[in-house]
Amino acid sequence: TTVQYVLSGTATPDVNYDSGDGAAIGTVYVDTDDDEPYVAVDVSSAAAVWLSIANDVVLQATSPAFTSAGQTLARLVAPFAGRITAFRGIMTTVGTGATDKLVRLVVSGNTVASGSLTLADGDAAGTRYAASPTTDNAIAAGNQITIQSGAQPYATGVANFFVVCRKMATS
Repeated sequence: TTVQYVLSGTATPDVNYDSGDGAAIGTVYVDTDDDEPYVAVDVSSAAAVWLSIANDVVLQATSPAFTSAGQTLARLVAPFAGRITAFRGIMTTVGTGATDKLVRLVVSGNTVASGSLTLADGDAAGTRYAASPTTDNAIAAGNQITIQSGAQPYATGVANFFVVCRKMATS
């Protein structure tokens, strides 16, 4: 998918600025009235989701089919010292199995508290998931951020994941 950059918007993007308007996952939209940038994390018709990225960096990864517990789905690198403020996922290929599928964030070997997504058995493609880590979410420049399947049994599923990192002020 080609990322589209919209530079002439004069309002905050809403749920209706979606794939029908040419937006794709990863599209950057700049509200020129407020100089506020946003990134699309879901572009479903009439249900688009845009995250403000004024002080943030959004790291994106697409997982391979996850089929086992403890499987590494993606590895990202923290671009600066800061905090992980959001973890989002969108199921792109439906997984089926006997149980829900837990996906967690691990930073330099430590699991991020409140940083897990539960992908429910039988969820449809396009289902969205969100977590907002509030503790154990600090990152240092160069830290490895791993997206990993949890301990439950798995069946195949593929998802797009987004990790939002906010830079900490320096003194």
